[in-house]
Amino acid sequence: MAWVDPDGNYGIWPILQENSTGDINEFSISAMKKVDMAIAGGGWYCFRVAKGQRGYGLWAADSDLGIPKWPPEGIEFLIQKAFEDRIITTPDHPLFKALRGKPVP
Repeated sequence: MAWVDPDGNYGIWPILQENSTGDINEFSISAMKKVDMAIAGGGWYCFRVAKGQRGYGLWAADSDLGIPKWPPEGIEFLIQKAFEDRIITTPDHPLFKALRGKPVP
C-alpha cells in the first residue's frame, strides 16, 4: 500500500498476504481492514499497533493537513521503484508455483 505523510515523505507499506499454507497473519488482516476504512473515509489517518492489541488502530487527523504531496512521477513509479524487477505478472511464475508447493522445473 502506498503511503505519504504531511511532510511529503512517501513509501510502500508491504502488507503481507497469504503464506505457503494459505493463512494470512492477523496483523495483515487488520491492516487491510484499516486501509479500506481510511480510503472510504478520505482524509489523513495514522495507523499504529495499539499496545496489547492484536491488530492496528486507526486515528483520523485532528485538522485538515491539505492535499498529499505524492511523487511527481505518480504512485505507479513508487511501486515500480520499490519492486523493480521483482513483480510477478503471471500465475505460472516459478516462485508463485513454489509458494503453492508445486514442483518447479
